[in-house]
Amino acid sequence: MIQSLRNLVVPLYLANARRQAAALYASLDATTRSILVIPPTAAGSVGDAAMLWVAFDELKLAGFERVSYAGPGGWDALPDFDSHHDMDAWFFSSRRSALAQAIKLLGNFSHSMLVGADCIDGTYNPGSITRRMHLLDEHARLGGDARILGSSFSDNPNRDAVSVLRELHPRVVINARDPVSKSRMEQVLARQIQQTADMAFLTPENSNLLEAGAVTSFVREQRDQGRAVVGLNICSTIARTNPGYVEANQKLLSRLIQADYAVLLVPHDNRGTRNDALLLAEAAKTVPPALQGHLLALPETGPGTVKASLGKVDALITGRMHAAILAMGAGTPAISFTYQGKFEGLYQLLDLENEGLLFDPSHFASSPERIIEAILDRLTRHQAYARMLKKKLPTVLAKARLNFS
Repeated sequence: MIQSLRNLVVPLYLANARRQAAALYASLDATTRSILVIPPTAAGSVGDAAMLWVAFDELKLAGFERVSYAGPGGWDALPDFDSHHDMDAWFFSSRRSALAQAIKLLGNFSHSMLVGADCIDGTYNPGSITRRMHLLDEHARLGGDARILGSSFSDNPNRDAVSVLRELHPRVVINARDPVSKSRMEQVLARQIQQTADMAFLTPENSNLLEAGAVTSFVREQRDQGRAVVGLNICSTIARTNPGYVEANQKLLSRLIQADYAVLLVPHDNRGTRNDALLLAEAAKTVPPALQGHLLALPETGPGTVKASLGKVDALITGRMHAAILAMGAGTPAISFTYQGKFEGLYQLLDLENEGLLFDPSHFASSPERIIEAILDRLTRHQAYARMLKKKLPTVLAKARLNFS
């Protein structure tokens, strides 16, 4: 009986929330624009912070008077949004009362945007991402301008995520951040998809902080001693599903030092206990004390500083897509360990798909010596890759700005 009453009450208070939202939306001043920016997931990723910074800056430049964030405050890596609206009770706990509050809040905004990243295919947390997309659908039905910013799409999307994407109101604009993802979306969703590029390419470099200055000094010192400098990231997400991946990276670090490279250790995601920073610290301990001076660990910092730092090195080796994007956006080629079929489109976008810069992490974990030799070979050609990036980047930056057109 109680459940029957709940089934009756829930539609009633959601309907009431929609009526209140419609009234609020109808009363908006048509001469001003306001937007609710919805993050792809919880706080903690440098890549997410980069996209949110770019979204904030681009929207302010476009004349939005109010740019608000659909999440709690307290994440220092974010810009100063005009307001914060904690919707985690809906995103992560599926509370209908929180949904009703969120629907009513939507009536205060002329526009809404979901930073899609690599989440909309439901690979990571299908429940959370589908609930975020549900808000876009609600806003579009109010008459709002609702869109998903440049996203990738795997070759094996979650069934529930696909169902929600197919059912989104036609007013919701979906942007793909690479040609492979665009093709996959159009085939699976049977709707028009706009081709853009990842917003993180637009991240401005911040060379003013102490961390970036330390990197500049380190790189100058190592180059004065005749060493090229390579950035290294160990992706904790890949490590969880590929036994031997961490140990293979430790061998890679050892070989880089033996080959007289200096190495900048670059953490990217601080979520969880065995995160990128911890894995890099463990790897650094395997380097002999006499050679520790060939290493520098970049502290956890903001995306602008990470990009500025990666712009100083000769190449990056990473399993994080946005670490690769920040590096290549700064003109530094990235060698990447792929997962979920999401890197191929990025490298095709940059005309680098035939350069042998992508490696399967499972092969790396099982046959590290063979992959390490291939990586060392690619590093000898870093200047040629950098020239290719310089030629292609203006087109990619223009595509990234299409997310806001």
